[in-house]
Amino acid sequence: MENTSSLPVIVPTRSHSLVEMPASVGRYVEAGLQGAANTKRGYAADLRSFEDYCQHHQLGYLPADVSTVA
Repeated sequence: MENTSSLPVIVPTRSHSLVEMPASVGRYVEAGLQGAANTKRGYAADLRSFEDYCQHHQLGYLPADVSTVA
């Protein structure tokens, strides 16, 4: 016996494109792309540590050689 029943298809009545989103959504997206202040501080500290390491071992800092970061 073959089951010929089907499920209903729900079609949205309005678009949910980014163009229609409130301005506040854009601010949240922008803030997310910029990153959190603590993350930026962490990245900056890591980069300084890497620079110090490279100088101590007489390695190129930027652009770093693949063997330096491997």
